Amino acid sequence: MTIILFSGCMRPVQYYKTNQIKDGKYDSEYPVQPVSEHLEKITQCVKMVSVLAYFNNYTFPLESKVKKRMVMEDDFESLADHKYFLNQPATGTATVIYYQNRKVGLITCAHILNFPDTVYTFYRNSMDEPSEYVESVTIKTRQANNVIELPDIDNFEIIAMDTETDLAFIGKDLDINPSFPIPVFNYKIGSADELQWGTHVYLLGYPRGKKMISSCIVSKPSDKTFLIDAALPRGISGGLILAMRDGAPNFEIVGLANAISAEKKQYLAPKRMEEQSEYDVKLPYTDDAYIKTHEEIYYGVTHAISIETIMEFLEKNKSELRIKGYFLENMFF
Repeated sequence: MTIILFSGCMRPVQYYKTNQIKDGKYDSEYPVQPVSEHLEKITQCVKMVSVLAYFNNYTFPLESKVKKRMVMEDDFESLADHKYFLNQPATGTATVIYYQNRKVGLITCAHILNFPDTVYTFYRNSMDEPSEYVESVTIKTRQANNVIELPDIDNFEIIAMDTETDLAFIGKDLDINPSFPIPVFNYKIGSADELQWGTHVYLLGYPRGKKMISSCIVSKPSDKTFLIDAALPRGISGGLILAMRDGAPNFEIVGLANAISAEKKQYLAPKRMEEQSEYDVKLPYTDDAYIKTHEEIYYGVTHAISIETIMEFLEKNKSELRIKGYFLENMFF
């Protein structure tokens, strides 16, 4: 370390000359060499996933005494007193890990794509317990899985999905060669088991639909999962997590971000009246109150899926991937 001090009228300035420690381990210090060029290249492989699920909702009057088995019959719509059309969006992050023979494949989180096919709600009895009579049923009619920044390539197919590990592989078979390059992540597969407390990692994703890079620190490392102190909102699910081994450009994938810590809380809220936008807090409230749910996010606590779990998922679904034309040996570097 060399220290140079300037005195006199000038403000003292200290210059430190540091050397990268080459120990074969993941770095816990900030990189000495510039990394922007390498990260910019990697960001081109990271894409935003936009999902939109479409539903038909049917409601049934209590006096009709509609049961679940009746809803499964072909003419159940005639029993409904109202029909609504609903849609539910979701966004997240995916990484291109495959492109060969006009087939493009990405790895992401399952919960971004996992919408239920059918949801029932039941009338409640005098004991406030669900009865056997259906109040409403919501049926998914279709789902669009699109990857932003891949123009003219939409409606990706879910090739493999595991809700337990929260992983999914989506793919698309292109009819013609695209008019633009499709960058593929081709850095090394890392090892979450080698992460240590304080290991420095990078997180790449789309919080609130904006492509961002965050510099994070690892906590509670293991070969199955770990935590990072990323303070990013929704949309980061599926975000790529990279560690460096002995400095740039030695990036390795060590996992995907899959969940932020949050807690749902219920509270009483006033009835919103059209003629006023705010209530006078000095006056007592006498109108109806409603129960509302608020999800409080604890920023700075983000859960991650390890690269070991990702590789196990891909290996487990190797046959299904191969049937669709995706070969595991051609994924990653």
